[in-house]
Amino acid sequence: MVPLALAGGVWRLVGGLRASVISRDGIAYLETARQFAAGDPAAFQRHTAPGFPLLIAALGRLTGVSEAQALALAAPCGALSVIGVALLAQRLAGRRAALLAAWLAAFLPLLVELGGEVLSEPLFLATLPWTLWALARLGGPRSARGGAAWGLLAGALGGLGYLARPEGVLVLVAGGGLLLWPRPGVPWRRRAADLAWLSWPALLIVVGFMVAIRSESVLGGSQGGAWKLTLKRNLGYHLGEWTLAAGAANLGEQLRRLGQALWPALGLAPALVWFVGKRAEDPPQESREGQDAPDPRLVGRLLCGTGAALLTAYVLIRPDRRYAAPLALLAIPLLAALGSRWLSEAKAARGYQRWAVLLVPLLGASLALGVRPRRAPKASYREAGRVLAERGAQRVLAHDSRAAFYARAQALELIWLVPDEPRSPEAIARAARTERADALVLVEEDEADRARTARVGELLGQPGQSVQAPGGVPLRVFWLGRP
Repeated sequence: MVPLALAGGVWRLVGGLRASVISRDGIAYLETARQFAAGDPAAFQRHTAPGFPLLIAALGRLTGVSEAQALALAAPCGALSVIGVALLAQRLAGRRAALLAAWLAAFLPLLVELGGEVLSEPLFLATLPWTLWALARLGGPRSARGGAAWGLLAGALGGLGYLARPEGVLVLVAGGGLLLWPRPGVPWRRRAADLAWLSWPALLIVVGFMVAIRSESVLGGSQGGAWKLTLKRNLGYHLGEWTLAAGAANLGEQLRRLGQALWPALGLAPALVWFVGKRAEDPPQESREGQDAPDPRLVGRLLCGTGAALLTAYVLIRPDRRYAAPLALLAIPLLAALGSRWLSEAKAARGYQRWAVLLVPLLGASLALGVRPRRAPKASYREAGRVLAERGAQRVLAHDSRAAFYARAQALELIWLVPDEPRSPEAIARAARTERADALVLVEEDEADRARTARVGELLGQPGQSVQAPGGVPLRVFWLGRP
């Protein structure tokens, strides 16, 4: 498992370093990390979730905060997620399932992609399986001898997951509910004690952060002074606008995205067909709760319960491709358990063939998607940043903040300064003057864009400079500062 985890971590790092430009959200994570590294507690009031920036800042105090340094931290998070998923699969169905789960977690393309980004996903995907593993140890037959340690570990990891992404609190809620759920041979006093050990560190982290952000407003300028889980999203607004039809549409879309995330594991389809055919013939398995051995049913309930809680949150808020990653991660131990049973039924020669059926689609998809540079059309923003840096730009107005990021300048974003679409040339030129920008970057992808930039050039009294990286989107850079 460890070699596969290391390979998965390296593959994530390779993919991250091959990205043409940083993600737009990644810029905000680095800015927050720089605040933390400077010892500024106001970083907790930023709309960016603080978990991953805190991790970046911890190392940044020694090495400085940079994109490469953040990617170097994301890769070990990916390796830890692989080991955590494998351990869950081992408790669920044994060592063969653990090995298959490690392959899936190490090379599933969506997990590799998000594990090589300066985003919250690397940390959240690392804490998720380890929180469930600690919960399984806490609720299992050995917790009577180590309940305090496993409970404190699960609570701390779950709290860290919440700081990475707000839905991480649902992992704690689902886990706590399953610990309280009646189990044969487990008295209510022990279940209550398990929940208490879990709750102390979790409440310290969750409530502490909620207190820190209580007086702040969420992105968009509302809910100041109210209790909330995050500053990034107005949960009250989304819940107030939610309808049954919208929820059904969100569910269908999120399941579609989950299917897209899991399609490289299509090699498991024969195992599923086999399992359906064999299920009626298999005798019912007795629960091992109360014995001195792991209980696979508890692990299965933790995986399914947590997945259901996260899916419910995504249905209430909105579907997103990134939201498919934790759902896919939770599905891997279950899929690996299914595949391991299929493999165990094969003789030695056929066993190698079945391993090939399982892994060839996965590795082929991971290789094909992993070697492709990410966000290649956006490479022009890196080139624009180089041009602006040479001219000493300090304040850059653009729809995309990456031009300012690569120029090491302050970003002035058109999306907030001129929110109305379509943005008129007059409004853009007026915003450039009002905000005292010394550079303006506009996109020229189609005829309408070119007509707009030409009109902006007339209003600013200059034609601007065309900037385009090979294969990138064409940009027009207007210099408004000193000659």
